[in-house]
Amino acid sequence: MKGYFPKRYTLFTILCIILTITLTPLSTSSNTSFVTQIDYHEVLSTIIDQIDTHFENEPYSLTHNLKSIAHELHYNQYIKKATCIQQSITIEFTDGYQLVILEPKIQERKHMIVNDIDHLQSTIIDSTQTALLLHPFAQIYGTRQCRIISRLLKYKNIATTYIGDQDVNLQYIQQNLSADIIYLNTHAGFWDLNGSQRTESVIIATGEEWTNDTPSKYSFEYTNQFIVEGMVGKTGYIAFTPALIEYYYNNTAFNDSLIYMATCHALHDSSMASVFLDKDAAVYLSWTQDTVFWTNSLTSIWTFRLLSLGISIESICKIIGRGGFYNWLFDSKLSYLGDGNYTFN
Repeated sequence: MKGYFPKRYTLFTILCIILTITLTPLSTSSNTSFVTQIDYHEVLSTIIDQIDTHFENEPYSLTHNLKSIAHELHYNQYIKKATCIQQSITIEFTDGYQLVILEPKIQERKHMIVNDIDHLQSTIIDSTQTALLLHPFAQIYGTRQCRIISRLLKYKNIATTYIGDQDVNLQYIQQNLSADIIYLNTHAGFWDLNGSQRTESVIIATGEEWTNDTPSKYSFEYTNQFIVEGMVGKTGYIAFTPALIEYYYNNTAFNDSLIYMATCHALHDSSMASVFLDKDAAVYLSWTQDTVFWTNSLTSIWTFRLLSLGISIESICKIIGRGGFYNWLFDSKLSYLGDGNYTFN
């Protein structure tokens, strides 16, 4: 009898272990059945439609309406928090994923689009000066301003490279911002990373669309907050932060360069400008608040015309000022940081 009880006890223990191993997966499966995968863009599609409705009803009070919409988003079951700075809405979902609505209302200017993108070629001339014209949204807005700017630069004997649409991808931004003049005509906004309703950094859109694979494809950049999804209309694009420029370019990368960000808000604060200036750029030029397509395009042309005449950046900003009626409404003006005496030789 001495050996009987231990054997029965051992058998009982083995049965308990088997039951535990067998039942544990069933329990886990039962719990995970309640986890919902968030379809970010389905949620956002409804939000964009709501913004469009507000815009149609009150086109001149969009910023006020966006703040109201951001407040209402807190009641969405999939959204943890949403904050609005100017016209940028930073959304954090309940699973921790963040994105920024850069431009909620997007309309193609079909009457401005000319099917000449393939004919806007880089000018290869014998020159010691170089220029990059980067235009991620050429298919939407056309290339008229870039064609005129390219001709103006050619007259000044400046070798020009034009890159448009999806070719202005993240890899290009990481590796090829090397020229005496860098002109980037795109969308920009703010990333309120911690939900404080204060700008963490200016972010600038590339022409590369954001996909479900982007966080894994660019895992290093995504993990280190070098990039974030920036919504333009209902399409997501990879937008880069100042941290990307800080990491990928050395301290003399932009030696005496003109950095012209033809975008909304890119000089609302100095977060993006400072990284270029810290890496030896001569001057950083952009808008302090919102702008509109036609104002941005026309003032870009006039800026390069005036530079071609030897007029300084400081004087150009005074001449152009707000650039037009809509920018006056936005209280936006063309401004700069860096060397105000910069001009073309």
